[in-house]
Amino acid sequence: MKIDPLKILWGDYHIVPRNNICVPYLLDQQNRVYRVEGDFTLCEKGRVNEAAIRKMAAFSFHPTEEMAVFLIEGGFAAGDFSGNILWDQPGAFDTVLFSESGEEIWTAKHLGKDRIDIQAFSLGGGLIAGKEIADELYDSHLWLFDILHSEDAGIQLAAGQDGVKVLQLRLDRSSNAITEKEMFPGTSCVEPAWFPDRKQLLTLENDERLFCRYSWPELSLAGKQAAPEYEGDDEEFDEGLEPGFSVIALDEETAIIQNCRYQYYLFDIGTMTRGEEIRITGFEPLPTNVFYPSLADDTAPYSPVMTLAQIGGLIVGQTGEYVKDQAVLLFRRQEILAGAMGVGR
Repeated sequence: MKIDPLKILWGDYHIVPRNNICVPYLLDQQNRVYRVEGDFTLCEKGRVNEAAIRKMAAFSFHPTEEMAVFLIEGGFAAGDFSGNILWDQPGAFDTVLFSESGEEIWTAKHLGKDRIDIQAFSLGGGLIAGKEIADELYDSHLWLFDILHSEDAGIQLAAGQDGVKVLQLRLDRSSNAITEKEMFPGTSCVEPAWFPDRKQLLTLENDERLFCRYSWPELSLAGKQAAPEYEGDDEEFDEGLEPGFSVIALDEETAIIQNCRYQYYLFDIGTMTRGEEIRITGFEPLPTNVFYPSLADDTAPYSPVMTLAQIGGLIVGQTGEYVKDQAVLLFRRQEILAGAMGVGR
């Protein structure tokens, strides 16, 4: 299946994907903020303060107001689109996220290598609640994410070969208390993608390298991908079957998944099987040694589009740092879904 970008934005932009419907913003190298309009033109809205750290886990746009929260050296801050810092909080924060309504700001930071401090702040910067939890994976990488149509948030703790853990976080405003719940106990499932009807979600079980479907909010296992069958008696490893981490739920029947070489595929939710490859016009996979000349003998296909994510009703692609000419690619989710239906999902 071939898909054509409806807009190609040449240059090094920063994107901030979210599960919830929001205004799609892009951030350039000078921290200028652009809103993507309905006709895919960019409308410059201003800039955020130069102290803002431009990393995905370190930055979050407000869902309705022209402001953002972001990590800075030695803390985190809220800023408007005129480059002003509205307020800041000191601390060695790892990640920050607005709630769906924008009324609260979630943060997480390490307290040593085996403890994590989860905090919720008000829009004005006041501390609402905090909770210290154990980092059982030890010195894990922290990543806050939003949960579709919910004020709850999620946090992923990732520690490489030591595993992955995902927690659901809830703020009780009546008692100003935070509670946490492990979403996939006994597994190494990563941050999931919710289906639009919010009845199920899709995630990658990172130890088994297989996709799993769970009911929501019960979080009961509803389906699991069968282990791939390798050709040949020696069951030689096929890297093209090794999954990547990007997952986009287009609807209740179809998702987009990625392999470890950043190639993208349709995924049938009913049968839990990988389908046809999605090839982006003008950004088709090339031999790996084109991007990495030191790997002269590696001619396996490798995609220049490292990230494919959802921002509101858009699907946004971004080339990897290994590509000479950086670009952001814009697609409409409904048009990709229509193409998937045309190939017979």
